[in-house]
Amino acid sequence: MPGFTLSKAVADTHRVFQDIAPPCPHVLVGSSMGLWIALHIAKMCPERVVGVVGVGGAVNFVRRMEDRIPGKEWLRMHEESESGRVEHPFCRIPSRYDPNGYIVGWNLLRDANKWVVTPGWDVECPVELIHGLRDEDVPYTESVRTADMLKGRDVRVTLVKDGDHRLSRQEDLEVICEAVERVIGKWKSGGGTNEQS
Repeated sequence: MPGFTLSKAVADTHRVFQDIAPPCPHVLVGSSMGLWIALHIAKMCPERVVGVVGVGGAVNFVRRMEDRIPGKEWLRMHEESESGRVEHPFCRIPSRYDPNGYIVGWNLLRDANKWVVTPGWDVECPVELIHGLRDEDVPYTESVRTADMLKGRDVRVTLVKDGDHRLSRQEDLEVICEAVERVIGKWKSGGGTNEQS
């Protein structure tokens, strides 16, 4: 959506996490951009996040996306709101999943710089990053780069040799579940109990 921003995504996720999710320890699982959001929530709520699992993580992906915008040709989409007509500049970039292209809003590009994950990122819970070597959307090297930026030492990168960006096959799901179980196991061995989970 042209009006979508990372600020809104992080704020909405944080609101759900604080106001709706049970007040107990959580393992956050984020796919693609979801990992970017999860790392922010883990930093904001370290007392409640006991682990993070990333799947084809696209942390800071907007910076790479800017180079793919053809000719910086921006279109306009209008939206009616209570305060009147709102204009959302956007463009389309080629996508393997949609013949009409992927909509990228100018608001997303402008806003994302406020949410860049930087070296020494203050997340120290166990983190598992899973990435397919055949991912044509987000290079697997991005998971390696993300791992290197995290402050915590308990970070594992798992590469699936024939996996793509979605990692949705049964064997891929098993790898993801095993990662979640490892993180939960570490929490339990550190004093967590089933009654809290």
